[in-house]
Amino acid sequence: MQSKSYPVTDLNVGALLTELENCFKMQSHQVQVLQIGEGHVIQAQKETTFSTITGQSSALTIKVMPEPNSTRV
Repeated sequence: MQSKSYPVTDLNVGALLTELENCFKMQSHQVQVLQIGEGHVIQAQKETTFSTITGQSSALTIKVMPEPNSTRV
């Protein structure tokens, strides 16, 4: 898993998650947003008949975690 820290402390996480959720839903993904402690997780999964039959479906997970002087994604 890769992560990057951004020097942003006043991030509107709710707006970011809403935009990500809308973007994934427009591409026919199933989306789940969870709050975990101080941070948030968004998961997006797109299942096709082929991936379901072959058992090869996978999900993208993005975690947004506030830190004292930054935000880690």
